[in-house]
Amino acid sequence: MQELGVTDIMQARKLSEHAVLDAFIKSTAKANGAIFFRPNVDGYLLTKDSSTIALSGEHHDIDYMVGSTSNESATSANNTLPLELYRKKLQVQLGDQAEKYLETAGVHTEEDASAHQNTQMTDDMLYGTLAWCELQNKKGRRPSYRYFFDYNLPGDDNMGAFHSCEHWFVFRTLQRAWRPFTGVDYDFALKVSAYWVNFAKTGNPNGKGLPEWTPFTVGSPKTMCLNPNMAMQELPIAPRPVLWRIWHWAASRTGFWTVKEEAANKLRPRFMYNTSVDGQEIKKPLGTIKKNWTQS
Repeated sequence: MQELGVTDIMQARKLSEHAVLDAFIKSTAKANGAIFFRPNVDGYLLTKDSSTIALSGEHHDIDYMVGSTSNESATSANNTLPLELYRKKLQVQLGDQAEKYLETAGVHTEEDASAHQNTQMTDDMLYGTLAWCELQNKKGRRPSYRYFFDYNLPGDDNMGAFHSCEHWFVFRTLQRAWRPFTGVDYDFALKVSAYWVNFAKTGNPNGKGLPEWTPFTVGSPKTMCLNPNMAMQELPIAPRPVLWRIWHWAASRTGFWTVKEEAANKLRPRFMYNTSVDGQEIKKPLGTIKKNWTQS
């Protein structure tokens, strides 16, 4: 109601669809796209927004496990977005940096805007977890364990590792899904679930029979890649322009972010990391991110 500039539902119903859409864009932009899941700064229980609390070091000094999947944006992969609407959203998010973002990212058409919008959730979560781990390191906090779930689930919908798909493995509920899971999947789920149980018990995911999961540090910025061949990998810090939002937010306020402006202009980041299949080392792209960039 506040974003719409009205005081009751009857006033809201009199607004045009354009007015409602404009208010929605502004509201979701302020919440970084998570309008329904953002904490509410009510002045009583929560007196500051979560970003301010984290950057000022007022959050709890506890162990953290953070991560994302390689295809968080799967459900929006085919959405189209008019260029002007995307420009308007960026202007709310980035202010006077919006045009520089579009220029750096090479967004000139509706197809370009749609491609960037459709991978936004994947990118935001991948680099958001990186920013969080770096922040924890900068402040000398307790360990942060970062994961990247990049196992393409079986099924004829070709959704890959979509948002929240790791939950079936964490809670060992594969039998409740329609997907044609096999013994490999069930064995994989035992290990993933063990990591989560260990972390819940002790703040450390490691345990007997599991590949070692080391905390993320600036000196050893490794991530646990969760797939049947699970192993620690150093995911490349790709300086793609979608980082502008996170970089601008963090670096301008704390200086802890390591990506420089000139690096963000390099349009051929290395979206590849080493993995192995049947003992043979291969190069593998980071999920849907490969759609918009050429391998260097």
